[in-house]
Amino acid sequence: MNAHASAPKATVSSLMLRLKEHTRQLHAEAESHPIQRAMAQGRLPLESYVSYLECLWPVHRALDAGLAALAETDDRAESILSPEQYQSAYLRDDLRHFGREKTDAPAVPAVVELLSDISAARVDRPIALLGFHYVTLGSTNGGRFIAKPLRRAFGLEKAGVSYFDPWGEDQPRIWGAFKHAMDAARFSADETDTILAAAESMFRGITRISESLRPVDAC
Repeated sequence: MNAHASAPKATVSSLMLRLKEHTRQLHAEAESHPIQRAMAQGRLPLESYVSYLECLWPVHRALDAGLAALAETDDRAESILSPEQYQSAYLRDDLRHFGREKTDAPAVPAVVELLSDISAARVDRPIALLGFHYVTLGSTNGGRFIAKPLRRAFGLEKAGVSYFDPWGEDQPRIWGAFKHAMDAARFSADETDTILAAAESMFRGITRISESLRPVDAC
């Protein structure tokens, strides 16, 4: 491990609070997209739902690989991340449930662009990966509730919807541990800005992916 634990102190305010406030508008825009609303209401066609999972799969696969590498070289990331937080395996299992075994990224510009952002961050500013992760892990807060109408709409139990509800009643504990560890870690002002910018990029990327799916006006 390197000595990043001795990095300069961040500003006094909570990093998690800053992330929440900094991305509030982008979060609202992503959450209110018609695709997201249709999922939350159980109105999204099954094919659109599976296409959405297919778009997210390469993003999470790339992000999980980057986070695992970061945890090996940065003591702060090692204290924040745990294997149970990684979400690509849940997407893989859900896609297999629907008979989708392919692992290549869909030829969707929004996916390609987000993958490029994650790849660049891994090379140039690895700490940014925590900002991307904040968004995806945080999505499990609402995912638990989205999973319920999805189960009803598609006749699912655990398989097929594990990405949205991977931990059941254990979700608050996992999210709480992440929040506590993020706030306990020490990041410089520049690193904090990098994490904030990455969270913005992830929210914009999710919105662009939603835009890439077919209209749901007829749902």
